[in-house]
Amino acid sequence: MLESLERKNLKLNIPYDLEEPEDITESLMKLSELSLHDFLASEPDIYTLSDLKVRYR
Repeated sequence: MLESLERKNLKLNIPYDLEEPEDITESLMKLSELSLHDFLASEPDIYTLSDLKVRYR
C-alpha cells in the first residue's frame, strides 16, 4: 500500500501534466472542431434568436 501511495505522489510531480502548452491545447480544440463538425451540423438548434433575453451587439 505504501508503494502505491508513493507512485501516486510521483505522478503529481510530472511537469507536462501541470500545464499544457498553448499550441497543444489549440491543436486539440481544432481537432475536436473538425471531427464534430459533421455530427453537429446535422443536429437541430436547441435555441433560436427569439429565445434570447438580451442580445449583445
